[in-house]
Formats: sequence, structure tokens, C-alpha cells
Amino acid sequence: MLRLLQVWTDHLIRASAVIASLALVGIVATILFDVAGRNLLGAPLRGTQDLVQVALIVIIFGSVAMVDRKDANVAVDLLEHQFSPVLNRVLTVTGRLIGALIFFGIAWTMVDSATISKMLNLSTNILNIPKAPFQGSS
Repeated sequence: MLRLLQVWTDHLIRASAVIASLALVGIVATILFDVAGRNLLGAPLRGTQDLVQVALIVIIFGSVAMVDRKDANVAVDLLEHQFSPVLNRVLTVTGRLIGALIFFGIAWTMVDSATISKMLNLSTNILNIPKAPFQGSS
């Protein structure tokens, strides 16, 4: 059962990384068309700022799981060589638990924010893209 859960988790992490990659390609294309339109046609692409903001949300939260799975977080190991392996392990576990608590707090805040956005029908400025789905509420 645990193996099946790990396989499904890996598939979901890969899918979120692919979606984040596609969003990055979308940002590059959007900015390219915006700059080209501004310089060649004298008219920028309407809604570029909204599209980039929404895509950045997808990129950041779509890639966090992959970074964590590959243990590719930025770490400073200035004092690691002075501590025992047991203390290093304790500090690593403690750091990850604190990180989990911080992300739980962010998630809690985002759910509250999404509820308010949904209640007030908040959307982006130019294209009127609803904000609630990108804050954790559909």
C-alpha cells in the first residue's frame, strides 16, 4: 500500500512539474509577443501582466513538490562539519518540521484569502481572471 502511494505521489509530482514547465514556456511566449507587438506593431499584448502573474503562481507552487522530492532546497552548511551526524540529522528533521508548519500557515492563510476572493468575486485587473482558483478555492 505504501509503495502504491509513493508511485502515485511521484506521478502527481511529475505532472505538477510538467504543468509548471508549460506555464514557464507560456510566460516566455507571452512576454515575447508583448515585446514584439509593442516594438513592431506599436500595440502591446493586452493582459500580459495578468497572464504572467497567474502563470507565476502555477510555476512556483507547481515546482515546490519537485524541489522537495529531489531535496534541492537551498541549504547553508556553515556549521554542519562541526556537529555530530546525529545532531545534524536532528537539525535537518527540525528544519523540515518548521518548514512544514510554515507552509501549513501559508495554506491556511490562502484558504481564508480564497474564501474572501470568492465571496467578493475578485479578479485580475485587465483580463478579469478569477483569483479564487489560484488561491486554493474553486
